[in-house]
Amino acid sequence: MREFRRMRPRGVETLTLARELPAPPAAVYAAFTDAGALMRWLKPFGAALVRAELDFASGNRFRLELAGRRGRWTITGKYLEVAPPRRLRFSWVSPVTHDRPTIVTLVILGLGTDAARSRLELTHERLAGALACERHEAFWSEVLARLADDLAGRAARP
Repeated sequence: MREFRRMRPRGVETLTLARELPAPPAAVYAAFTDAGALMRWLKPFGAALVRAELDFASGNRFRLELAGRRGRWTITGKYLEVAPPRRLRFSWVSPVTHDRPTIVTLVILGLGTDAARSRLELTHERLAGALACERHEAFWSEVLARLADDLAGRAARP
């Protein structure tokens, strides 16, 4: 029997982060798919999400416009897999991916749970080198901490 291995090009990195979140999968999933929810927590590096265009269905696109001390920037992508409330997969083009459409990275969200909490596993694939991986790790770590705070605040409200 032949063994196959998945090979990746030299210099291409994958980032995986796991977080325990204080909400069921449906609430976490909605936080990624609802523009109003995204605007509450997607605030990296002191920036604000000023516009979110989400055409939420498999094969459709999204556009996020952010503004902060360093100016404005845009993140775009396409929804590749939509499987509520457990899995969401989308492409990601950002200034850190050099805004080149040929550098399309992938973000995969997987959600596991008990009744009141979720385990989020975020995998960001096809990052072009260690620096892009470090920058995206800083980005995702910060915004996922904000997401956890937002979900905890909502859970604490009657």
